[in-house]
Amino acid sequence: MARKNKQKKPVKKAVTPKAHSLPQQKVDKVHALYKEGAYEQAALECSKIEAKGKRDSRIFMLHALSVERLGDMDKAYELARKSIALKNSSEMLKLLIRCHRARGETEKAIAAADEALALQPGDLVARILKIGAMEEGGLFDEAWEQMASLNNDAMASNVKLPPVAIYEHTKLLGHKKHYSEAMEQLDGLIEDPKTPPHLVRSSMYLKAKTCDKMKEYDTAFETIQGINNVPMDYQEHLEKYLKNMDLLLQSWTADHLHHYPISSCQSEMPVFIASMPRSGSSLLDQIIDAHPEAAGVGELTSIDLFAKEFGKAYDPSLQPPACFGAYQSKLWTRTAEAYIKEITALAPPEARRVVNKSLSNYHLVGIMARMFPRCRIINLMRDPRDVAISCFMGNFHTNMFWTVDIQGVADVWESSRKCMEHWKQVLDIPILDVHYEQLIMDPENQMRRVLELIGLEWDESCTRFHETRRTVRTLSYDQVNRPIYTSSVGRNANYAKHIKDIRWPEYDPGAS
Repeated sequence: MARKNKQKKPVKKAVTPKAHSLPQQKVDKVHALYKEGAYEQAALECSKIEAKGKRDSRIFMLHALSVERLGDMDKAYELARKSIALKNSSEMLKLLIRCHRARGETEKAIAAADEALALQPGDLVARILKIGAMEEGGLFDEAWEQMASLNNDAMASNVKLPPVAIYEHTKLLGHKKHYSEAMEQLDGLIEDPKTPPHLVRSSMYLKAKTCDKMKEYDTAFETIQGINNVPMDYQEHLEKYLKNMDLLLQSWTADHLHHYPISSCQSEMPVFIASMPRSGSSLLDQIIDAHPEAAGVGELTSIDLFAKEFGKAYDPSLQPPACFGAYQSKLWTRTAEAYIKEITALAPPEARRVVNKSLSNYHLVGIMARMFPRCRIINLMRDPRDVAISCFMGNFHTNMFWTVDIQGVADVWESSRKCMEHWKQVLDIPILDVHYEQLIMDPENQMRRVLELIGLEWDESCTRFHETRRTVRTLSYDQVNRPIYTSSVGRNANYAKHIKDIRWPEYDPGAS
């Protein structure tokens, strides 16, 4: 089957909204809250103003910047667009760049950077953001040229570049294998009191990654130990997490299953990858996305949010269907149809299968089976020792608290395995086991198995997945933009002495 060019859906021309000018005093009040670091209060004040129908570019801007600080990049993106629609500004364009990078939209990030630079030529922040977007998109040579130009301009003007520019430079030095120079700059960032705390932490993770590439494994491990501080209540938190996973499976037994609501959605479009983090989901997603009739949409959280609300509504003291409250089959159908609409909007028009690789998928398989009775699940597994090392040395969000401890990762890995074995026993949807090691060592046969599961014919473009230059906004972004390599298999051997006392689950990649 010939590879088709994936066409973007036409974008409707937006109608410029009518602006409302607010008294400067009100804007100043919100700005003062933002400057003080009271981001929640600033966002609340903005929401109150917007609720009254007032559309002021300055309020939208302050609201966008506040929610960005609070970590809600989707909301920040929406508000930045509203601000720009009223009045274009360099500040909001730079926020758009950051939002596009967070969403894995490299081309849009670069385009926004170019627009910001056209509006304000030579803007240092916009130049740095553009370099970062290029690096994340695998445009290493182009990013290197832009970095060289930035360094030359700084030297000519006798201007010291900010820490974030140095950090971006160290990443590019790593791609060029200039490890010693990268280490020197990283140590400088870590020791510089002017480096922001979040950048110090990122620099330490990057230092460990660089040490790993230099085969200085002890230094790499010790560097991570220095920042992966395990809190005092960690064990209690972990035990509660694992207990909740067991309770989940107890509520989804074969006896209980037929009582659960079921959607009437018959779409075959949804495909879900269920895996632990650092198990190859980004690689598999990229391979499937390379197929002309498939697409990957990253880590969507729609179903996770539905599951949380469903869990709140569920009352085990009542008999079915009353125990499900408002979450009866009709609501499941509406939610399923909304999800199909969401992924259809994100995918190219010709995509018949769309992959969601959210890291919460493995405990949502029961929900998925009832919401999409014709969906397919790919159970992607990797040696728990390699997963643990990779998680431990990654810079994960706090919702994966267990990644700071090797034993914690091993315990959660075993819990995820039990979970997937349970789903295979009680559900009647197709679930395919894929081992990362086999995908790496025998890629074409494994790709064919996956395509057969999701009902697509073989296409050679899947073997050239790295040529798509699609951005993957995960820790794996610099790995899936190049051909498959085998050095990641058995990586744990480099850290054998550091993990010898861990209780490891049994694992055999075997023949699938």
